[in-house]
Amino acid sequence: MPIDELLRYSPETRVFIVGDASMAPEELVDAYGSINYYREDAIPSTARLQSIRDRFPYSVWLNPISAEEWPQTHGSWTIQHIRNIFKMEDMTLRGIKSAVSYLRDQVRSTH
Repeated sequence: MPIDELLRYSPETRVFIVGDASMAPEELVDAYGSINYYREDAIPSTARLQSIRDRFPYSVWLNPISAEEWPQTHGSWTIQHIRNIFKMEDMTLRGIKSAVSYLRDQVRSTH
């Protein structure tokens, strides 16, 4: 789904982003390193991700790479930077349960 379309949804929407978060650093921090490099208003992917997080406080990132591998896997630098934006869990049954609990706790703490 295009990010601009996603950002039109209600802030109450629960968002699960699924991806390994493993990429070259320039894909994350350079304005023209992102997927929208062709846009005149190109911004770094970190800014786009932050706009998703700002719009959707009930959002988590599910990573198919095992959490034990995050510190040493290819892309560990970008994984850590994305973890500074989103709550990240690995895509195991335990990780999915933890992500759902996190979202549930977020809702309780705001109501």
